[in-house]
Amino acid sequence: MLSQRWQKIQKEVNRFSGCIATINERNQSGKTEQDKIADAKATYEAIYKAKFNLDHAWILLRHQPKWLQTQESVSKKRENQSDFTSFSSSSTERTPIDVDQDNTNDAYAPTKRPLGKKAEKSKMKETTSDEPTPILVQIQTLHEEKKERDERKMELIKKKVEQDEKKTPTQTNGVRDENYVY
Repeated sequence: MLSQRWQKIQKEVNRFSGCIATINERNQSGKTEQDKIADAKATYEAIYKAKFNLDHAWILLRHQPKWLQTQESVSKKRENQSDFTSFSSSSTERTPIDVDQDNTNDAYAPTKRPLGKKAEKSKMKETTSDEPTPILVQIQTLHEEKKERDERKMELIKKKVEQDEKKTPTQTNGVRDENYVY
């Protein structure tokens, strides 16, 4: 059921992304992003005879690395197909539609797809078996610092005991020192 739902979401969001791309391709001046989205919804409704109601999915998917990668592969396939079919006698060139084109700030959109769970685990196992991790190095330095502090404490305690022994009166033949205050 989940895969069927995902296929439906993917199909409709792909269609809507195509509508967004055609609206962005027009380069209309003075249009905000919200205006372009409204125009894309109107285009979607005109073409597919249904309202686009997966805004929440499109908003989540449009900047995800995995989604961008699939959109790039779809656009590359379209370019390859249009190269073979564009040998017509018309004088206008066909420009491929870039499905993942977005006029928002791309500084926040990640460009590299993250590692999967299995690849991440295997990478972590390789690093732990061959070389020490930064956490392990930190733990070792903390242990060394603690040993040094403990040694300094022991030296101070020994000095304190020696000083206390010097201050305490020595008893000779059971006679106490009269000048010492007990």
